[in-house]
Amino acid sequence: MERSDTGSLEMMTGRRMSIPSIESDLFVFDNQFPRGDFGFRNREFNYYLNYFARSKAFCMPATMKTLRYPETTRESYYSLGKTPEEYESDRRSYEARHPELAPRIGMLRPGDCRYGCRVAYSLFLNVTYTLIDFYEKHRLPFVFALLPGGGFGIDNEVSDHQLRRVAGSGMFRKVIATQNITYGYLLDRRFCAPDQVVFSNGAVTSNTSKAEVDLTRKRYFKKDKDSFDVCFVANKYTPTGEDKGFDIVMQVATRLVRETNDVNFHLVGEWSQELAQYPGLRSRVAVYGKMEVEALKRLYYSMDIFLSPNRASRLYPGNFDGFPLGITAMCHGVVLFVSDPLSQNHFFEDGKDLLIIDESDVDGIVERIMYYRNDFDGLYSISERAQRKAIDNFCIEIQAAKRITVFEHLMTRVTA
Repeated sequence: MERSDTGSLEMMTGRRMSIPSIESDLFVFDNQFPRGDFGFRNREFNYYLNYFARSKAFCMPATMKTLRYPETTRESYYSLGKTPEEYESDRRSYEARHPELAPRIGMLRPGDCRYGCRVAYSLFLNVTYTLIDFYEKHRLPFVFALLPGGGFGIDNEVSDHQLRRVAGSGMFRKVIATQNITYGYLLDRRFCAPDQVVFSNGAVTSNTSKAEVDLTRKRYFKKDKDSFDVCFVANKYTPTGEDKGFDIVMQVATRLVRETNDVNFHLVGEWSQELAQYPGLRSRVAVYGKMEVEALKRLYYSMDIFLSPNRASRLYPGNFDGFPLGITAMCHGVVLFVSDPLSQNHFFEDGKDLLIIDESDVDGIVERIMYYRNDFDGLYSISERAQRKAIDNFCIEIQAAKRITVFEHLMTRVTA
């Protein structure tokens, strides 16, 4: 029931109707949570729900809208949240997997309840911008993680407008920057004070706990299997997948299928229709569609190379992916062959932890894959070193702990 309806009923009945209150230490808000067992949101948010006894997570309703990137000169808006039917279906799936946490998730009802918390948290710029009026109305001090994508773009007019609105709010407390380029952009453009920006190298996206990785399950070329396996794992956001470099992957696959009899490719994501344009590859290229997290981890134990020739500014002006893509694969012993179009790498050593590729150089990518197909012992040396480095720095315990430290510091300030 909206407040206007409540007011009307009060006038008709002459009685003041109470509006229910929902209070907790931590509120997490998102436009897609829960998501069955796909993606990283479930794992990150579940970690907080388990850590904070007084915490709740809410899914935004489809009635909440945000600015679309202007393809014309006029502003337009689109819905970010879920319909009640979509939410209920996902909630039932979530409850089957996490019955102990299901009572603490719900659909956000902005006009029907009063909300109170010590800290609120959300991911992505467009989600946080959509929530800003709600945060201010209920006086919820908030932190948000400024991940690549989600409406954030370098030198993008709409993105800059949203950032200034969010960071200018009286309820804004901290922004977590997960990439060097993001951290520098926030400070250089003075969107907020330096002490409001927390740099945390990497997002809570690995879906991997230290205890879960079992490299005894790793299958090695010429030892446990006869194929040398290359995987491409990406969501499809454009009709041809050009932002993720799908066209480059297919050109590389065409070359290697023709030149070898043991290099196979594995496509994870909605790529079946695109693969149909390459009938000669069907016997050597497998398409899995979207995979649940645990199934994807099992697949990684059989993979040798994670190929990602992604491109910047293809989805919208200023858009970019985080670096590196494929941390979960790295944690499971797969060597990353990834592009770095914005020179974001500052942590991994090229040639020792991963291989940085030119996203437009098909010949160069083919040459490097062939080199390590022949020197697979060298490839597996990279795999072992990178796997240790990834788990020590990017596993879910490490990344979530950094955000929990921010939450607890702000909660202490509120208490004081």
